[in-house]
Amino acid sequence: MNHALHKKLGKTIMDSFSAEPGYKVMLDKACGGNRTLPLYMSEVKRRDTEICDVDILVVKDGKVRAIIEIEESDVKPNQICGKFLTSALASFYSGEEGTTAPLDAPIAFIQVLDESKLKIDKTKKPGQWRNIEKAICRILPVGNSQINVYKIFGFNNSEDQYEKQATPLIGFLKGCCYSISQ
Repeated sequence: MNHALHKKLGKTIMDSFSAEPGYKVMLDKACGGNRTLPLYMSEVKRRDTEICDVDILVVKDGKVRAIIEIEESDVKPNQICGKFLTSALASFYSGEEGTTAPLDAPIAFIQVLDESKLKIDKTKKPGQWRNIEKAICRILPVGNSQINVYKIFGFNNSEDQYEKQATPLIGFLKGCCYSISQ
């Protein structure tokens, strides 16, 4: 699959944090990185403790501050909620050295949903996404999860729309990362 939106957002997010001291952006292969970004339910790194792979992690001084998931094909409620829940169930992530590190800081979870295949004049998906976002925000944090902020962004991925959509996403992401790292 061609992951055009993954790659474009990976580069945009990487570039936006490149001059920020202490921040590191980790990208999954689909986003232009060189590895997967697994999350685990325990400190032990095994197949039976791995719960999901995420697209982008924004890390400040070794602590995950944001998880970004990008969905280019399936934007149905089960897919949206499933990606959030599997990440919320995780307690550890795979660090750079191949070890696990705890997800022990407040974390923002951001989902980017591709709306370019929707018939905008006929679809109710953006309204459905707003309702899902409100419902998830009402239950945060879930159990012992460190995810305390949740947001959905719809992206058209056309060249003329990308900057208009990327600017608020980056602003929201930076605002979350700066406020929760204080």
